Amino acid sequence: APLYLLDGTFVNAGVINSINPLDVLFVDILKGADAALFGSRGANGAIAVYTRREPAKEVASKSGALNMTHPGYYRAREFYTPDYQVVRDEHAKPDVRSTLYWNPTVFTDTAGMDPLVFYTSDQKGEFDVSIEGITMNGDPIFFRETLVVK
Repeated sequence: APLYLLDGTFVNAGVINSINPLDVLFVDILKGADAALFGSRGANGAIAVYTRREPAKEVASKSGALNMTHPGYYRAREFYTPDYQVVRDEHAKPDVRSTLYWNPTVFTDTAGMDPLVFYTSDQKGEFDVSIEGITMNGDPIFFRETLVVK
């Protein structure tokens, strides 16, 4: 059986099964190397359930239906990306960003290609590249690679 956690505390499956679904904020499933931080207890993976600090607000519903008001999705702000083609005073400072590029809306052509152009930081080393998304048809996309900066 997997290891169960409720808001960071180890619990048994019965406790998890007794939680009102409206109180669940999100569930994190850890397996393999991701569950290794729990040692041998996480050998079969871990299921971490996190609850809301404030209960969800129920609204009037029809018989047999449960409705709730969800706070909605986070509207992403613009992520800072330096443009070194334009000379600015702040560009004289060392660039030590750990997140080099983030873009919530990347659209590809019919072949699934879109060149992503960005500047790396001044730090040398290996950077993890993760691309995650959903196609217009609802299919998930996932890609992971290592970018080496010399």
